[in-house]
Amino acid sequence: MTVRDSPRNRRAVSLADVAEAAGTSTAVVSYVINDGPRPVAPATRERVLEVIDRLGYRPNRIARALRSNQSDTLGLLIPDITNAFFSDLAHAFETAAFERGYVSFLGNAAFDRRRETSYLRAFVDLQVDGIVVVDLDTGKSDAELFAEIEVPTVFIHHKEDGLPGDFVRFDEEAAGRKVAEAMTEQLVDDIVVVTGPPGPGPVNVRTAAFEQELALRDATATPHRIVADFDRVDAAEVFASFLDAHPDLTNLGVFVPTDEQALGVLHACALHRRSIPDDVVVIGGEGTTSARSSAPGLTSIDVPVDEMASVALDLLKMRMAGDGADETVATLEVGYTERGTSRRPPIAGRGDRRTETT
Repeated sequence: MTVRDSPRNRRAVSLADVAEAAGTSTAVVSYVINDGPRPVAPATRERVLEVIDRLGYRPNRIARALRSNQSDTLGLLIPDITNAFFSDLAHAFETAAFERGYVSFLGNAAFDRRRETSYLRAFVDLQVDGIVVVDLDTGKSDAELFAEIEVPTVFIHHKEDGLPGDFVRFDEEAAGRKVAEAMTEQLVDDIVVVTGPPGPGPVNVRTAAFEQELALRDATATPHRIVADFDRVDAAEVFASFLDAHPDLTNLGVFVPTDEQALGVLHACALHRRSIPDDVVVIGGEGTTSARSSAPGLTSIDVPVDEMASVALDLLKMRMAGDGADETVATLEVGYTERGTSRRPPIAGRGDRRTETT
């Protein structure tokens, strides 16, 4: 039986192989690869680079990290890669990290604390220079673990109390208030909030701010509250059940703090032949790529995910450099964009009760 000479079976080209082929020392090859610490004559540098390209030499990142204490790699841990918001955030982070010269490792915790722990330990084993975490909203912070790993860590979007590290968030409270202001201008008769499971996380902060601002603007506006998991399938089923139970509610305004759930609401409306935005106005809370390109496009808060990723990386770089400043909380402003799921302008003659109280 003949074993094929596949890349996996070939011996990796070593630093010594490059040095021998280039007629120089391994130290000189190392100086070329690492751009120092000693200068190399231009002709020698060109010869070494030509050999590297011809032999296909690839430096061992882990070995180099052990020698230099720097791997130029980062870890990103998110709760659910299938969620539209976290997917956008991961893309923004990977792009910004690549532009800064870093390779990113992605961990998908799938809302599982054990998986989160496993990925964190794996990042440490891979000698990453820093870690960015979207912490799980489980109410079970593991401060000892984050202190134990001793890798600079920045939290983004959510951070449970007691965890060490900088924190980058968007203004959840302002997001809720902006949606309440917009909803009162839509002249709807009844308002529904489709939110997530109870807890101290950002979705419920957004929801609470919406309800508080709505009460200030209209004392008679007590919204229906629906709880669904943070996925479009469950949100579609839950909202469809609500429509079945309330066939008389035909001029609805629906606030959905996550776009993932909002896409489920749009699906339920389509199945029940509820016209959007004539019968049902839907406003989301994140402005994800998926929701912006839905049919119709989702009117929504616009979260600055690119800026969140950039600020998180700037903070992480500062910590990796050994900055001993106090922990930072960076709160970024949000926008708001009208798309196809809201009325522009509101339909005249709809929502007399709300017209009288505004």
